[in-house]
Amino acid sequence: MTIKVTKGTLYGYSFYVMENDSTRIHEAEPQGWPDDISGGSIRSGQTVSGRIFVDMAKVESTVVLAHDNGMSPITALLLPV
Repeated sequence: MTIKVTKGTLYGYSFYVMENDSTRIHEAEPQGWPDDISGGSIRSGQTVSGRIFVDMAKVESTVVLAHDNGMSPITALLLPV
């Protein structure tokens, strides 16, 4: 996954995954990998690429990039089974 910030700073971003049928929410869990992008801040002009880890069953779901500690969704991507 790649996040690019073109203006301002993206403070306190995080990811969560919502199961589409049940609407159950699963938060990304930091793993300490060199390419772990499960949360943090990104300044204007920066691009980060990496992966996130979410412990859940493989079901149709939506991954959401949010800020303000998950309270404000920025974008989402459908993850089909």
